Amino acid sequence: MSFSPTPRAHRRSRRTALVGGGAVAVALVAGCSTASSPAPATSSASPPTSTSPTTTITSPTTTPSPTSYVPPRVSDLPTTAQRRCAATVVARLSPAQKVGQLVLVGLKATTSPTALDPVLADSRVSGVFYLGSWTAARSRSAIAHLHAELGDGIPLLIAADQEGGKIQRLTGPGLATMPSAVVQGGLDPQTLRADATTWARQLTAAGVDVDLAPVSDTVPTDAVNAPIGSLDRELGHDPATVASHVAALVSGLQAGGVAATVKHFPGLGRVRNNTDTSATGITDTVTTVDDAYLAPFATGVDGGVGMVMVSLATYTRIDAASPAVFSGQVIEAMLRDRLGFTGVVVSDDLDAKALTSVPVADRAWRFVQAGGDLALVSHPADVAPMTTALLDKMAGSTALTQAVTQAAQRVVALKVRLGLVRCTG
Repeated sequence: MSFSPTPRAHRRSRRTALVGGGAVAVALVAGCSTASSPAPATSSASPPTSTSPTTTITSPTTTPSPTSYVPPRVSDLPTTAQRRCAATVVARLSPAQKVGQLVLVGLKATTSPTALDPVLADSRVSGVFYLGSWTAARSRSAIAHLHAELGDGIPLLIAADQEGGKIQRLTGPGLATMPSAVVQGGLDPQTLRADATTWARQLTAAGVDVDLAPVSDTVPTDAVNAPIGSLDRELGHDPATVASHVAALVSGLQAGGVAATVKHFPGLGRVRNNTDTSATGITDTVTTVDDAYLAPFATGVDGGVGMVMVSLATYTRIDAASPAVFSGQVIEAMLRDRLGFTGVVVSDDLDAKALTSVPVADRAWRFVQAGGDLALVSHPADVAPMTTALLDKMAGSTALTQAVTQAAQRVVALKVRLGLVRCTG
């Protein structure tokens, strides 16, 4: 079979087509063909066939202006048809390709996207997340190169931390200056939802699929809290306020066409130091499996959020032996079983200072073994050691092999939700 990426220059036209009329730019897998108008979201993918289907690309003839662009709402939960489509795609991948779908690699704004060419060629990563300060024009240019280099691979996810305040990766023409989370938390939720929809439309116009936001951590008013509180990243100081505003942001962002991400599960509001820059002072001795501070995350899950990011801190009253990102108690028992989350579990940056004591090669397989799906790896040079070790571990473990397949299916299902992949027939 062959895969073809959506030309990102036509992204807005493609998303408009998903809600009526226009050409579809990507069709994949069993019985797949590109139609002049897409099948409804509830249509079923046909089962695999013994022959590889052909894939064609039909580019829209016009690109609507940003003022006329109305993206579809990201579906609240993956439908049965979307999951079937994802399963069919993943069934045709090699083990190495499945592993590649479990990695988002970092790209700095000051680095040429050509630096990722070897990673795309060798590891077939699932996507890219932005580091540094980007403009919409720079984003579109980088994406055009990345997809040209990707060739016939499964389209990439493009992600960015677009929280507001001090954490806003994309700025400049076509992008609003977003207030900090502290200010957002003081807005009426309906106003915030409308603002989030606008911000999301601006992101999709820049080619971004996933907003690594909103921060869903609750910071006690008297806390010394470097990762969240010191940067004004909290929506409030009580879980009820945070939850109501998380709900508004998730709903608004996904109404605007990007997948939202609640983070940093099960919460960074009670740790002292920042896991990005410190390997100490990152232990939470308070949070429990039924803690009130989990409410914002549960609200995001109930709202159909696309991804949940798991923190690198250790929670002694949940699993004192492992950081959350490597803990089956956190990911499987709490997030999957107790909260009922069936979407993509993404790690915080596996190259962060918090994991200094863990060999680079061990980080991805430990995350997937614990129930994770998508590993954030900020250093491109670390992708190969992590994916190679994961493949080696799969060779001796049926359970890990099954976990990789299930994780790849969840990641591809998100791509289906976003309109990056579709199955017809």
